[in-house]
Amino acid sequence: MILLFQGFKMVKYESFSHVFSYAWEHVVTCFWKKYPNENSTHVLSEDVLVRKLLDENRLYTKRIIGKTNPLPKWGTTIFPSNMTKIAHVLEESIVDLQHKTMVSYTWNISYVTLMSIKEKIQLTANTSETTDCKKEGWADSSATGLRRVLRKFGITRWKSNAQKAVTGYEKVLANFDQRPKVETPISVEVKHLHIPKLSDNTIETIKDAKDKAKTKAIDLAALAAAKKAAKKPQNIS
Repeated sequence: MILLFQGFKMVKYESFSHVFSYAWEHVVTCFWKKYPNENSTHVLSEDVLVRKLLDENRLYTKRIIGKTNPLPKWGTTIFPSNMTKIAHVLEESIVDLQHKTMVSYTWNISYVTLMSIKEKIQLTANTSETTDCKKEGWADSSATGLRRVLRKFGITRWKSNAQKAVTGYEKVLANFDQRPKVETPISVEVKHLHIPKLSDNTIETIKDAKDKAKTKAIDLAALAAAKKAAKKPQNIS
């Protein structure tokens, strides 16, 4: 299931370590949010192929990642002119909640006869607020007559990209906000209007005005009916 690099006789090997000043849970959460970032612009895409629980504490994930594959100037005289600039790598990882460790293995599946690059990353909880990161890289080539050059080029590029990836990872860790979003309640201020009490004289005046309006309406209705009747032609026997 998980690819172990035992048995691979890689000629070129490099490694380096780094300490993230963040809790292990935060570092692992941001592992899935690393891309895109300005320090890893060569990463174009990432897709999850498999994700499942191995047991109640371990999560297994398999992804395919697309990256640019620019050639150095001297490479244009060696490699085919129609060689695509996009390469794909597979990544397998296991997150262990019980032991607070995460291990990922990555290897290219494009142009493996020309160059093979493999990487191992270990994220281990150090203290409650720090996480140890160890990166290891292997480079190999089976191209006849070019093995030494390609192995050196491969491991040099891996180290450069790995260090840039750590810098980008740090920015993602700093920018990712873990605080829960709290919805601010809308404050509605209800103002009670003070309506003054009407005096008896005012009430009588209002009633009188209503009665007059009602009487006027009746008079207008009667007048309209009378005019209508006057316009109606009379039947002559």
